[in-house]
Amino acid sequence: MKKYILTLLISYAIAGHAVADVSVDWVKSLSGSGTWTAKDTNDNVFVTSWDGLSIYLEKYDVFGNPQWEVNYTTSLLFNYLYPSQVHTDSFGNVLVVGYRYTSPTEGRNANAIIVLKYDTDGNLLWEKIIEGTFSFFNNSSYRTNVSSVMDAQNNLYLASAAIVPGYTTVGGFTTIKLSPLGSITWVSAVNMTGVNYHFVSNIRLNGSRLALAGHNLYWVANAAIWVLDTTGTSKWYHTEEGIGGMDATIDNSGKVYLLTTSPPGFDSDISLYRYKPNGVSIWHKTYDFGGADLAYRMQLTPDNRLAILAYGNQTGISLYVDWLTIKMSLNGVLQWSNRYDEHTGNDEIPGHFAIDSDGDIFVTGIGGPFPGGTNLGARQFVTVKYTSSGVQKWTYAQDTINEYTTGKHITIDSRGNLFITAGELLYHLLDNAGTDPCAVPTSVSVEAITEESAVISWDPVDNAYLYHVQYKTVTSALWSSVSTDATSVALTGLFGGTTYQYRAEAICNSGPTGYSAIQEFATTGTTYCAAGGTNATKDWIDLVYVGDFLNSTPDSEGGYSDFTYLTAELQQGETYSFTLSAGMVGGPFMEYWRVWIDFNGDGDFTDAGENIVSYNSDQIGWESHDFIVPAAADAGTTLMRVSMKRGSAPAPCGTFAKGETEDYTINILPAKKAVEQVDSRAELVIYPNPAADILHIQLNNWSENVFVQIVDMNGKEMLTTAVNKQVEELNISSMQAGIYFL
Repeated sequence: MKKYILTLLISYAIAGHAVADVSVDWVKSLSGSGTWTAKDTNDNVFVTSWDGLSIYLEKYDVFGNPQWEVNYTTSLLFNYLYPSQVHTDSFGNVLVVGYRYTSPTEGRNANAIIVLKYDTDGNLLWEKIIEGTFSFFNNSSYRTNVSSVMDAQNNLYLASAAIVPGYTTVGGFTTIKLSPLGSITWVSAVNMTGVNYHFVSNIRLNGSRLALAGHNLYWVANAAIWVLDTTGTSKWYHTEEGIGGMDATIDNSGKVYLLTTSPPGFDSDISLYRYKPNGVSIWHKTYDFGGADLAYRMQLTPDNRLAILAYGNQTGISLYVDWLTIKMSLNGVLQWSNRYDEHTGNDEIPGHFAIDSDGDIFVTGIGGPFPGGTNLGARQFVTVKYTSSGVQKWTYAQDTINEYTTGKHITIDSRGNLFITAGELLYHLLDNAGTDPCAVPTSVSVEAITEESAVISWDPVDNAYLYHVQYKTVTSALWSSVSTDATSVALTGLFGGTTYQYRAEAICNSGPTGYSAIQEFATTGTTYCAAGGTNATKDWIDLVYVGDFLNSTPDSEGGYSDFTYLTAELQQGETYSFTLSAGMVGGPFMEYWRVWIDFNGDGDFTDAGENIVSYNSDQIGWESHDFIVPAAADAGTTLMRVSMKRGSAPAPCGTFAKGETEDYTINILPAKKAVEQVDSRAELVIYPNPAADILHIQLNNWSENVFVQIVDMNGKEMLTTAVNKQVEELNISSMQAGIYFL
């Protein structure tokens, strides 16, 4: 999996990039390309990602420790999935909003909106599939979009251009309200032109009013806005001149704003419309920032102003695009604008922005060459902070390995720090906006050393709210990092008889202190034997790919590489494909490959079944071989050794003349458990099933009232009641014969 190629780059970023105003707390690899982030009241972060076939939802605590991961797939052939957004409700439950689509080579032709609700432990509470038509622009990149907002009562509002069978017959702006239990409360729609060419860019909520922005002809033709209330009652709509309605905002007095671009052409400007609560137009203003500018997003700020994100070029200076961050009063008076243009001759495009309680604005996106440019190495994932007054306070820029690792979404945690998804990475950046002094940790020491673990501790540091501990084997080039708010860290999954280095730093609101002096300790037990080539200049291991783990080293690493800071996960009893590839200068050479995993964790590779791959080849390309993880393999971390030797088979120990050996950490997970049809915690019994007139609901070991709802196959609510005793009788005689969900 690309996951672990990126780990190498992550370690470099942590070690090599930190400035006083912003620093990296941690970076995690995702199971797919990230789309959205959300947090709960405890600053746990939830991130959605996708690979086309699956939607992934991952939960991390504020220190970057993984809590759980779930994935959702469809059984329909030639159908694909995309997660648009993720929300958390007032109970800590998580809702993923996305859609199912076809024809990935031609665009996202959506045929269903999908909403998934999970509890705090990652258990699926319910799944809602709303089938219909959600794409009307067959020759445009504006094909499908599903936007959503949640109110204080945990109702969810979904917005798209749609035809929803049973509710609407003509395509138009469509809003669907879902109750906290997943039933459809109402569907409301408006068609402004009599044709199906509608597109919804975004939905906004303020109080009891909703506003949808988009367009109702081809995207260059106009801008459109629709306002309705939370009961589904349409209030008004307008079609205006513009290149698509990009966003809408409702201020606290009920006035509505539509953001677009006008007029079409090479001299386009930012365009803003303002309306009274009843839809009467107040004014229309345009803003010229010296080039062809395109509006993107808009938000209401805490000081009751408008923050606008846009991008465009500068006439007579450059054809390349820069992003613009703009702030103006509710009367449309420009207060400030700031252009991000750090790379002459390259595009810089915003992905998302967020505003904190002080009104400071954080923008993330892409810096460096335009996608597909020849110099991909200069392409950057960029995040910028602007103060409420428009001062560019800091910039975090990280070089990436391809055009997809760019800033996608920002969520601000309770301390004002940032969760950002960028490609297949999740960042936690620290906004070091304070002035409290901070000292390097002292009395950093190690204790409780065993064969597999050790505890690092230090004295508390005044003003510190966070600490970082780094550790590595003495032969490793890169550090592993742990984030904590405690004054000790338990390191686990270490290797016996191995010397480790460690150090610690404190983080205050003014930033990190830098690390303490490097110290060493050795775990107990017997170390693994040494192995490797003495000359790997002409043939080396350039690819190791097993399960979801992939590590590529296109250049020779010198005969032995300690990659134990990289971890691959395997499961007891599962079959995996192991793919290897050689790098060569000259040749071809006949290479002999061997792979061992210490399944019983006894410190050697001599036990039966631990040599999992054995073959020889003179090919440079990928070659794959299957193996089975023994059901009796010890769960937990162990060592995997990959060895390639020219001319004859390598042994697990010892050196040889030509070739390379690489060591990795393997985390063996327990075998999968069978999925239960009913959550055992609920201890729910319903009888008889099927039922005619009376349905009995039995809840064992529940002391509180339980809310019960019955819906039909379309999600229509049929019965809702509270169950306040162990056995409740429900009268269902009025329901027609059929299948229902409880």
